[in-house]
Amino acid sequence: MGELFFIPIVGFAKQVFSANGYLPDQFISEVTNKRMDAYGGSIENRARFALEVVQAVVERVGTERTSIRLSPFSAYQGLFYFQLFKLFISRGCMQI
Repeated sequence: MGELFFIPIVGFAKQVFSANGYLPDQFISEVTNKRMDAYGGSIENRARFALEVVQAVVERVGTERTSIRLSPFSAYQGLFYFQLFKLFISRGCMQI
């Protein structure tokens, strides 16, 4: 796995950059992800790729050195998470 969407942070830590249109962000977004396989459809399926990337990083550097950057309410390049927005609202989140 290349360094395409890894941002090095303090020491050997890695941050998976899943925001602002990077590849993991495109998988999560219902706007760009129109897949009909295990990586499309439900939010669980759309999040699969990002979670697999995070798991690969965890296996390489450990949980203490792994993070993910999400930007679920950014409309950067037309990406927006309507289902996540509805999910947060349905769980009682009043300020987003």
